Amino acid sequence: MSGIAHGDLVVVIPGILGSTLERGNRQTWGYRQIFRNVHRLSNRLTEDLSLDSGVFQEPAAGWDDGTRVTGVLKTLGMFPGLVAVNGYDDLIKWLAKRFPEDRDAIHAFPYDWRQSNEHTAQRLARFLPPLLERRRRDHPQARVVLVGHSMGGLVARYYAECLDTRRDTRRVITIGTPYQGSVKALTLLANGFSRLGPVRFDLGGLARSLPSVAELLPVYACVGTTADQLSAVETPLAVPGLTEAALARSRSFHRRIADAVAAGGSERPSYHPLLSHWQTTELWALVNGGDEVRGQPSTGFDDGGDGTVPRCSAVPPEWTDDSRGIYVAGKHAALQQQRETLVQLTGILTARPRRPQAAVDGISVTGESLVEPGRFWDVTAQSVEGSDSLVLTLTVTDPERGGGTPPVARVPLKPEGGGRYVGRALVPEPGLYRWTIQTELTAMTPVEPVTDVLLCTAT
Repeated sequence: MSGIAHGDLVVVIPGILGSTLERGNRQTWGYRQIFRNVHRLSNRLTEDLSLDSGVFQEPAAGWDDGTRVTGVLKTLGMFPGLVAVNGYDDLIKWLAKRFPEDRDAIHAFPYDWRQSNEHTAQRLARFLPPLLERRRRDHPQARVVLVGHSMGGLVARYYAECLDTRRDTRRVITIGTPYQGSVKALTLLANGFSRLGPVRFDLGGLARSLPSVAELLPVYACVGTTADQLSAVETPLAVPGLTEAALARSRSFHRRIADAVAAGGSERPSYHPLLSHWQTTELWALVNGGDEVRGQPSTGFDDGGDGTVPRCSAVPPEWTDDSRGIYVAGKHAALQQQRETLVQLTGILTARPRRPQAAVDGISVTGESLVEPGRFWDVTAQSVEGSDSLVLTLTVTDPERGGGTPPVARVPLKPEGGGRYVGRALVPEPGLYRWTIQTELTAMTPVEPVTDVLLCTAT
């Protein structure tokens, strides 16, 4: 089986909730913690996971409350009303099975998902160099491929655009990543609670304490009283209940990425977003002065998302459209585990280099537009690149004879040096002719054909 292209280093970055946490030898986040405390989930999660408000003063530095990251979440996790995750066991097992010779090149990067994604990206910047250095001992051309699910794609993007000064990142593969945020984050932060059916979860205090959730606020036009009159959230006054700290953090985070993208030039990594667009997803938020900001769902198959991240947010915002996205049909929590996602991921990781294509040259053609019957017509072609290795042919045809008749003349052009080519064709009878100079199909360097009209008449 094919290995990972170029011998690259592949790093899987889970999304929000996707890493297990503990403090004081007690799990504060993981499947067991959720299952055992489902009846008092809001209180327990708030007690265990809330960060001090001082974290917003310098979010890039993080906040140390004694929490330790213990691994990648392998099974289920849920932040009711915001996001759920179906674990990463199938994804990691798939990669290990599919690339048995490259197991040492596949790594997971668990992290404290409560902290700012900027802080997490800085940790990633310290995590990658020793792994890449080791990989390059056997694969000197190896670079980094980051595979980020959900918010993990924002971590990957911040690292690749803002911190990777050595340009080690070859690709950023995102799966259901909210490049421009999610309305669910907005409604949770504004209302201070979330709902699952008739059940209300008072998780606003916890959500408002986490820089990572603030960075999930939507930055596209998504608030208003009707779907055709929406605006972006510019001030906290635009959405009752939204804090200045959360909005400022969101704007700063996304602005830094946008500035880095604009300055990145041609050395930026390639992006491969995998997304869903068939699932009903909250696209905008109704803000009409009432007590609750309400997310408004999509109404059509093609305008939805994955249930959490809308289609309009799931590709890089610098793209002019989302046609280069890779579409899979599924829900946000399980996109990274779906068979079709794993197949697509394998194809990207095993990308085969195309045979080098010869550079396309061009020609400038000079020749009279008039020739006498029975006389030779001379023509000169000049290579734009000054190449003497073009294989050029002059063809003169009579359109009145139809496409099935032989050409009036077909002669090769001869190189004279300095990128100059000459040819002459005998035109025996009066008429109006079409001439074309083009490269042969077998030529290594193609050029765009040049065509014009030639009049043959007695002077």
